[in-house]
Amino acid sequence: MNYLTRPLLALLSAGAMSLYANAETHTFQLTSEIDKKHFFSYQITEVAFSPSSLSLKVDPKTDTFRDATTQLLVETDIPSSDQSTRFQLFMTGNTAQCFDIHKQTLITPADLVDVTVAEQPLTSSTPVLMHFNTTSNDLKSGEYDVILSFGALPTGSNLCQGQLSVLAELSL
Repeated sequence: MNYLTRPLLALLSAGAMSLYANAETHTFQLTSEIDKKHFFSYQITEVAFSPSSLSLKVDPKTDTFRDATTQLLVETDIPSSDQSTRFQLFMTGNTAQCFDIHKQTLITPADLVDVTVAEQPLTSSTPVLMHFNTTSNDLKSGEYDVILSFGALPTGSNLCQGQLSVLAELSL
């Protein structure tokens, strides 16, 4: 080895040593967040009538209440792009009770109120298959006209109260 090769070899060896001496380890902290609003569980999230309370007017010529209208509102977490999902609407309660001037109960017909939703009759024995007809925030929803039609009031009626309840169930 000549006298120039030795310092060059020593320099290369020192450089190789410095590469190992300057090696660094880096640790990266990784975090993630799960936004549950971006997951879809395919559920009906709300069913409501709007308005939810009605004051009825009597038609003195027919001795019954005039037809009343409200809207049924249905909201879901189903993406609006899903074309296959529909729902069934069940009537779970349709009760009415009339009272005389002394607040004594009168015999009130069980079918005092007929209910129509989106031009389809809704009864306790037959559910109605519905299609979602609107979207809200890119999610399926629905707004449906509800008409309440009334039969004859019991003789001597001074006050009548009633309640209507429905159940919505997805039909996949």
